[in-house]
Amino acid sequence: PKYLEPQILDGKYIFNAFMLSEETLQLMGNDFAVFYCDFVDAFLCYRNEVPCPERSYAEMLGSVIYYDFPLFDACAEPYEFYKHYDAEANTIRIVYKYSAEEHQDLLYQFLDAADAMLSTVTPDMSDVEKAKNIYHELCTRMVYDDSALEELERKDSYFAYLHNSGVCITFANVYNQLLTQVGIKTTIAACDYDPTMSHIWSVVTLDGKDYFCD
Repeated sequence: PKYLEPQILDGKYIFNAFMLSEETLQLMGNDFAVFYCDFVDAFLCYRNEVPCPERSYAEMLGSVIYYDFPLFDACAEPYEFYKHYDAEANTIRIVYKYSAEEHQDLLYQFLDAADAMLSTVTPDMSDVEKAKNIYHELCTRMVYDDSALEELERKDSYFAYLHNSGVCITFANVYNQLLTQVGIKTTIAACDYDPTMSHIWSVVTLDGKDYFCD
């Protein structure tokens, strides 16, 4: 879909809410991407219902939102398949947290914050330069939020954009989302030390080689 391209304004990248990671595109395919663009467009325009042509798309949507669409949980009730998918009508319902005016204000706040994190990256840079600049822009802004270990919703990616806080999974997801914005392939790495301790970080593909970024 034409929406799934990096957006450039005045020689700099700006956040494109429609972007999907290469990993998601490979897993779900182009037909899902067409549906996803319609879903994001409905969300941005404050519509409450979206046609969904395949049940499998509705089943996977929650995971895709979590990794690729940080703005959704900031503005809408968290998506749950059995709660928001209507199998008879083949539609997905979006339940917003705020009024249309508040929704629009939050969109602008988010996009301003995301654009600021992309502000040191230009299309003429190499992928290595882009990845380094975004990494340092992100790391210098963030504060580790111990309370997110108990208040699980504070782990969501949008907290990093709007409040500069989170934990390892927050930072890894946001770094991956920002790299997706400039066309760099990324994925998540995770490990469990024991039942009470785990860690998550990014794997970034640069010039055909994979690198850990934490």
